[in-house]
Amino acid sequence: MRKIAFIGSHCAGKTTKARLTAKVLESLGYKVTLIEEGTRLCPFPINEQGSYQSQKWILDYYIESENNASENGFLVMDRCTLDTLPYVTFLQSRGNISGTECSELISRVWSFWNAENYIKPALFYCSPLPLVEDGIRSTNQEFQTSIDAIFRRVLDENHIDYTELQG
Repeated sequence: MRKIAFIGSHCAGKTTKARLTAKVLESLGYKVTLIEEGTRLCPFPINEQGSYQSQKWILDYYIESENNASENGFLVMDRCTLDTLPYVTFLQSRGNISGTECSELISRVWSFWNAENYIKPALFYCSPLPLVEDGIRSTNQEFQTSIDAIFRRVLDENHIDYTELQG
């Protein structure tokens, strides 16, 4: 199986890019499994109002989705477990989740990511685009900027290879 993940802050075009990539690969005759963004399915408050419960739910969604994906063809992901890192870091800095809860979630991300048999995806980091009001994503520019900065720092500090996509 080959994996492709589109990662980054909210309002960065990840969903559009993931869906388009899946369609192109399918048109070329490849078997494709698309993991849609789980955040929109989360039954708990997200964004700046997020909590340990919401971040745990989202992380569980991505881990379960990857574990249940077909082993043939391509797996295209609209976000992945790494997307948990900047959000829990932000929420912990604002007191929405405790240091212990933050550490637990970060540990789960790295345990999954660094598992011996884990096939890492090709990562495409999507730079933020102008915020859009859709009733789900945050329209707080400071929040988007913070998530983007934390995400880039986490990727760079952990020497994670990615390709940046603009627009």
